[in-house]
Amino acid sequence: MKYFVSLLALSSLILTGCWNTPTPPVEEPIIVPETGEIAEIPTTVEIYYSSGAELVSITSLTAGQTVTSPITIQGMAPGYRFFEATAPVSLTNWNGLIIEEGYITATEDWMTGAMVPFEGTLTYTVDPNRANDNGALILHKSNPSGMRENDAAVEIPIHLG
Repeated sequence: MKYFVSLLALSSLILTGCWNTPTPPVEEPIIVPETGEIAEIPTTVEIYYSSGAELVSITSLTAGQTVTSPITIQGMAPGYRFFEATAPVSLTNWNGLIIEEGYITATEDWMTGAMVPFEGTLTYTVDPNRANDNGALILHKSNPSGMRENDAAVEIPIHLG
């Protein structure tokens, strides 16, 4: 009976996961579907994860950078973030009010899950009497369905010059 109780206790420990050692999350490489190769991302870029957990890299500016109009936006994102090769971008002030809106455009075939280079330009004017110069550049995922579960965005804090 003593062995039966010990065996029962051991079984319950295993089943409840008390002996499971947590493993750190493993970052999966980005695989180019057409070739099966691992996507190369330059190490000199800012890398962000959008609210939809998608990787987006920015090559033309960094978080906290002071920008002036026009802002050049360049980087790489998965092709499925685009629709008809474009994705919306917004520039907001510190209070979240939209200063300017526009689009980034994929510069290569966007109909892929692979990383696709993009570029765009936003020209804006800010109120010279503004209280501060903090803002954000927001890169949205194209969402022609309008369904909230398909929304995703990357917000990069910047200073407006």
